[in-house]
Amino acid sequence: MVDPKFLDTNYLVRNVAICTSCNNHLTPINQETKGRTSGNRLYACKSDKCKQLRIKAEVFDNVLKERIRSELNRFAGTSLVNKIKIGLNNDIDKLNKKYKIIQDGIEQNNKKQREIEYKIHKLTHLEFSENNRNFIESFTLFKIDLSKKVEFLEQELQNISKQKELINEVLTNENYWLPIINALKKQREDICKHEWRLLVTEIVSAIEIKKISNQKFKVEVRFKYDLPSFQFTHNEALEEKRGTQYLLF
Repeated sequence: MVDPKFLDTNYLVRNVAICTSCNNHLTPINQETKGRTSGNRLYACKSDKCKQLRIKAEVFDNVLKERIRSELNRFAGTSLVNKIKIGLNNDIDKLNKKYKIIQDGIEQNNKKQREIEYKIHKLTHLEFSENNRNFIESFTLFKIDLSKKVEFLEQELQNISKQKELINEVLTNENYWLPIINALKKQREDICKHEWRLLVTEIVSAIEIKKISNQKFKVEVRFKYDLPSFQFTHNEALEEKRGTQYLLF
């Protein structure tokens, strides 16, 4: 689920677009003058390594809208929901496996703690010596370290349980997806900014962008829920001239 405050933005792929050279999210930058008479809104990589990656947001967003909509419309209505449900069930299976691995890790750490407690107990009943004291201190520190690991793993179990609860109680409910399904049925110009943003944040896991040359970029759109990803080449100069068409990869 997406916090509604993240849906109200003029940058469609905020926190979704990634620079493939450094794996950092692209940062929205507004260089427009007052009244929008000049300048552009941009997505830019601000890491020291990749500052050259700058892409015009409005042109790029319009291309993505058409491309994403075209891809998702291949799964009409309930078909898309069914694909999402299959992906969610796969996510549940992965979470269950991860849960079991963490449970086993907790049990192993608890077993080690019991063994250390027994060793400490035996050492405390032996005749005092400097070596025994050093052993007790070392075992005690090791036990504390194991205890912290168990606390961390137990927190991980709680996080997994919350993810499973979200999937089972919210994301598998068809009504949750109705706004997205209905938006896909509309004409492009009738889909509002809020609906586009909801569609992107709920369906797209990442948009990976690599600069090929000046104003030319390789783009890969990765969907959630095991929906197939796709690639295309974004030619910024050409798109500005011809609107919202694109070059397929």
